[in-house]
Amino acid sequence: MLINVYNAAAAHGVRRVIFASSVRAMYGYRFSTGQLRPDMPADPGTSPYGMTKILAERAARAFFESIGVSTTVLRIGACLPDGDVPGAHMATGDWNQDCWISNRDMCQGFEKAILAEQISFAILNLTSSRLLKK
Repeated sequence: MLINVYNAAAAHGVRRVIFASSVRAMYGYRFSTGQLRPDMPADPGTSPYGMTKILAERAARAFFESIGVSTTVLRIGACLPDGDVPGAHMATGDWNQDCWISNRDMCQGFEKAILAEQISFAILNLTSSRLLKK
């Protein structure tokens, strides 16, 4: 599917692909302290889902380098329905709460990724400031 997206983008002159990845690409950091930073190397830990996201991110970089389609990879945090508030009810405890993304910030992140100028290739963690702390 990823190959088809990039080939179609190149064939139709699409200027940028926004790739929806996941903070699960950083799941190996779930027991460490501190905020995820863009300069941290990917570490999916034992998460098969995170491993597939890293594989796709690396394929996206390879397509950017070979065919030149600008790419912004967004490692999307934990999204919640309804109240949109992080808390103890979230799976994976504090780490998932620290990776939470509000609905508003999610929309804004995608909008900024689409409208940003002079992006060649970027991988960004898309999370919000946690509202509730223990």
